[in-house]
Amino acid sequence: MNNLIASLNYEYSPFGADLARAASIVLPLTEKPVLKAHEYDTLIDGLWIVNHISSEKSKSKLDGGCSVSTDCHKCGFCRKMWEKSLKEVAEKGDTNIICSRCYSDTDGKCHKGLANRNMVNKAILNVDIPQQAWYERFSIPMFAQFYRTQSFGETDTVMEARNFIRIHRVIERVWAIPNATWSKNSPVWGKAFRLEGKPDSMVYVQSSPRINVRTPIAPCIKDYCDHRFTVFDEEYLRNHPEIKINCGGRSCKECVEHGKRCYFRNTEFDINEKLK
Repeated sequence: MNNLIASLNYEYSPFGADLARAASIVLPLTEKPVLKAHEYDTLIDGLWIVNHISSEKSKSKLDGGCSVSTDCHKCGFCRKMWEKSLKEVAEKGDTNIICSRCYSDTDGKCHKGLANRNMVNKAILNVDIPQQAWYERFSIPMFAQFYRTQSFGETDTVMEARNFIRIHRVIERVWAIPNATWSKNSPVWGKAFRLEGKPDSMVYVQSSPRINVRTPIAPCIKDYCDHRFTVFDEEYLRNHPEIKINCGGRSCKECVEHGKRCYFRNTEFDINEKLK
């Protein structure tokens, strides 16, 4: 049986024991995982960082940035939201749950290497890794203009969120670039922030799970939430001209370069995007 990260050389890593433990808790795969990275991805001691670069064939909204993600197919929260959307479709014939249009699901099925790398990340991030060890891991130089947690997935456990916060703290002190995370799972992040604190430059964006509905900020996250992100469809926007679209959904780098919106705290609270 092949294990997801059995092929990683963790014996000589400062994270050796943690990676070994992570390897032992990952479910075996029925076929050999594809772990070959794109030329623009970075492997740091077993953790995959995606460097988003647009090409002539594919334009990336996150062009110029980097991210660490987990796999949505192994995420209990994602499964729950997906099942909820399927139930609404069966009962009502439709759903406005944004998860029913999950791009991470599509990308993961189309790019098995991406899905497998994100499964590796999920295993590592569910191990309690000390802050100092994260500093050692992220000591290499990076040339991204901004960092995002979860560009392809959702944070599922408090341990994942705590490790992501530790990564954000390293991003702030070592790389010194704008950094943010998006999540619909506010209870998990609220508990993690209470345990770890929140880095000064880290921006938390609460994502509204339903199209056309701005989800109230949960009490557990209100002290840590910097923005609310909501998607609206064309019909709703026609009937509600007071909703102004301030996210073009095309280039995060343009906003970052001008100090706007998602990656900065002192900008508009509500980030509104038109449904693609």
